[in-house]
Amino acid sequence: MRPDSQPPIFVVSLPRARERREALEAALADLGLSCTVIDAVDALEGVPHEFEASIDRTVRPPLSDPEFGCALSHARIYRQMVEERLPHAIILEDDALPTEGLRSFVENQEYRCSSIILLYHGAAYVRRLGRRQLSDGTQLAPLAANCSGTVGYSLDLEAARALMEATTPVRYKADWPLDLRALGACITRPVLVGHPPTRADSVIDRSRSRQIRGPRRLLTRHYWQVKLRRLFAKRVRGHRVARS
Repeated sequence: MRPDSQPPIFVVSLPRARERREALEAALADLGLSCTVIDAVDALEGVPHEFEASIDRTVRPPLSDPEFGCALSHARIYRQMVEERLPHAIILEDDALPTEGLRSFVENQEYRCSSIILLYHGAAYVRRLGRRQLSDGTQLAPLAANCSGTVGYSLDLEAARALMEATTPVRYKADWPLDLRALGACITRPVLVGHPPTRADSVIDRSRSRQIRGPRRLLTRHYWQVKLRRLFAKRVRGHRVARS
């Protein structure tokens, strides 16, 4: 595939994670896909001083510094898309495991089917109506509620603009700072991007902020809205892909 015949594929990777980024670059090249590596914000020892003005630490529970770094890294790509007016892009984290399905997704321009498409997901709630068939038996299912995971996703300029606004400043985790339903978000089934079965080496996972679930959440409108959406939705799970 010619590099100019695909949307930009941005790989978010810490500068010190050279083995990961090189492995992903090689895997994409095997699929005939090119990519651009974006240096992630390294906040292991704290958010770099130059980014403090771009974050909001007042939201509770507060994010850990590595979580801020991850969210800042994705936000950097949203801003780049808006500034360069890129119509579409695919974003992968450096531990992503692209499948053959990703090549078909790109070749057939199926990233145009929705403003934002999650190519990887864990447990997710999808609407029972509105599903579409893509190539190679892949199904596109509209989300009924946000799910976690920014390992791999595609987005268009409209979604990039909305995400840029929602991350100015960064207040929430990279997954996700707004209600994805407003963007018509979908997931692919099966997933087109996997990740290793364990993330024990993940700095973000080890430092992740933990929200204390108390009875006060039962009094919030948001809690019952999500409960209602899930009641009428179907729960699905992504399939992890082990690194060989």
